Order: sequence, then C-alpha cells, then structure tokens
Amino acid sequence: MQVFMLKDESGAWTSYNDCVHASGNANITQYSGVLLDGGGFEVTSGILKDYATGTPTLVTATLAASNVSSSLSSLPNVGTEANTIFGFFPDFGPSASYNSSSFGWYYKVTFTGLDPSKTYTFVTSANRNSSSYAGTGPASRWTRFYITGADLYTNASTPGVVEIAPSIVEMNTGYNTVNGYVVRWTGIKSSTGSFTVVSENVGAELPTPTFAMTWGRVKALYAK
Repeated sequence: MQVFMLKDESGAWTSYNDCVHASGNANITQYSGVLLDGGGFEVTSGILKDYATGTPTLVTATLAASNVSSSLSSLPNVGTEANTIFGFFPDFGPSASYNSSSFGWYYKVTFTGLDPSKTYTFVTSANRNSSSYAGTGPASRWTRFYITGADLYTNASTPGVVEIAPSIVEMNTGYNTVNGYVVRWTGIKSSTGSFTVVSENVGAELPTPTFAMTWGRVKALYAK
C-alpha cells in the first residue's frame, strides 16, 4: 500500500494518507501498517485530516499488516485516474509489498468514527512499475482488494479492474504505469460507523502470481 483517499460525499472533507513514507505535506497523514523506513515518524493509527484545510476530522484510520516488506514504486502516467487523484503527492515512490515465500499476507485499514447517516468514497492504487510483471502470466503481480463492515457500497473502480464480487476486486499492481487503475468504492454507508478495506495476495485466482503490491497511495473518504 502506498496511499489512500477517504472522502465525505457531502463535500465536508477529503483526506489523504501516505501509508509508507512521510509525504512532506502536513495535511496528508502518514499512518502505516508497518514501520518501513526507520525514521520514527510512522504510526499505525490516528485522526484523518481534511486535505484542503488541515482540520482534523472525526474519523480514525487504523492500519495493520502481515508479512510485508519495503519496496519501490512509481506514479502512473499522466492522464490516468491514479495520476489525476494522487499525482500531487510529493513522494509516490516508497510502498509496502508482499514477499513470495508464504501466504497469509495482507495490508488493511479500518475506519472508525464515521457518521452512520453519511456516505463515503474510498480510493487507492499501487504501481511497482516493472513491465516484467504485466499481464496475467506466471510472473504477473496481482492484488486482491475487498471491503467489509459496510452496509452499502458500489464498486466504481477503473474499468479494467477485475470485479470478483461487488465487495471484491483484483488488479495488476506490478505494472500499473500505463493503465493507472484505481480501486474505488462509492456510496459507502455503515450503521456502526466503521468499515475495513483489505489488500492481499491473489493466490491462485489468476495464473499463479507470486507477488503482490499493497496499497500505494490511498485517498481517504468523503461523505454526504
């Protein structure tokens, strides 16, 4: 995982989180499921901020990970959805990736403190930027993303992201440079004020990928 966006669909706020490395922008939070850079600035949980104003929201993001390591990535090409949404990030390079030695890998974020009467949008993307991982063959690197804990949601990912079910999608994160796909759910509503998004290795769902990228940048959510 590199980044995510969470947006209040009423237009009240939009939050961005850099999941691996300090962004250099005080209005972008830096909560991480794993402390990869050793700089001491990454923490696993905290309040999201409105990107436009820096004002704290009432929403807490808590990240967790298992069997991930540091990796490098690159911003997808100009004109793609990923670049349009996350292209302003000062540093899109560092990311977390899964090792290929065992299964059970995941990277997840849980949001709490949401308003049950509102709806939200969640967006994320990742890109290892290696053409050798493109396609669907044995060397390709795919990631599965799924949402849980929400009562309502709509998959609105970029066409080309594979929908397994409305709550589950898969995309090639090994080479997302040209496509610049994003994973996105809109109209997210939770009666408990909480939901979770998980990224994990695809396993055998596609032709034997052995490696997966976690989230790159994640744009938090907005409500209405």
